[in-house]
Amino acid sequence: MRVGQFFTPIGIYNVDHGSPVLITAAIPYFISSRIFPTRQTGLMLYGSAFAGPWELGYNAYVSNGRNEDAPFAFDDNRGFGGRLHASYEDPGKLALKLGTSFIASRASDWVVNYRLTSFEPDIHATWSFREYIAAGDVSLDIGTTRLRAEAAVVRQVFDEGKRQGGAPDAWKTSTYAVAAHRLSFLNMEPFATGAVLHAPFFGHDTMFQFGGGLNFYITPDVTLRTQVLHTVTTVLRSDNPYTGPDFNTTSALARLILAF
Repeated sequence: MRVGQFFTPIGIYNVDHGSPVLITAAIPYFISSRIFPTRQTGLMLYGSAFAGPWELGYNAYVSNGRNEDAPFAFDDNRGFGGRLHASYEDPGKLALKLGTSFIASRASDWVVNYRLTSFEPDIHATWSFREYIAAGDVSLDIGTTRLRAEAAVVRQVFDEGKRQGGAPDAWKTSTYAVAAHRLSFLNMEPFATGAVLHAPFFGHDTMFQFGGGLNFYITPDVTLRTQVLHTVTTVLRSDNPYTGPDFNTTSALARLILAF
């Protein structure tokens, strides 16, 4: 049992985000876009058991929902969610982990106005919505080759009169994949990555990312990760009211990781 603030049990990286798990130099946009709440506050039950060579596990929780603004419970609405996962490992040869997650949550932006004519503050939500999230993930290691992929589908429904900037109810989808292979030459690990986000944002509705990089495992405690990432944002739906011009960006990133 876990009580307090916890990382939402969803996907690969958000569950185990230590340096050995993260292959890329940059956090996947699947995580940083906040398409799902990365942290929640509440009560979680979790555990696992073995069935032959497989380890089967679960997480189940009740929470205050999204915590981007504050971890407090401003109302009596609660979020619910869970995760099921199964893993198999043959050390040095094969490691496989499969997971599926679900979240039903609520998010609101609360404003408190104090008035000189009253001792009672005016507390209300400027926008609020419900969200329903389903996600799946797969992690596969074959020798020194590592494959990672995550995907999520989100249904966002605003409360009547509480739309955020006039935003419509929407379906959102996001996915990414990473493939890496560790070489014996200079302990290098080249990798390739790709991602897609389909959701109304910044005058567009679709974003594509692709790129790659090279990791250097200098010592067991020192790692240098490098990455180049090209991003394309565009509009695919003709009925999108937030149409904006396409734009492309290319970024380069290096991260030196020291473990103590």
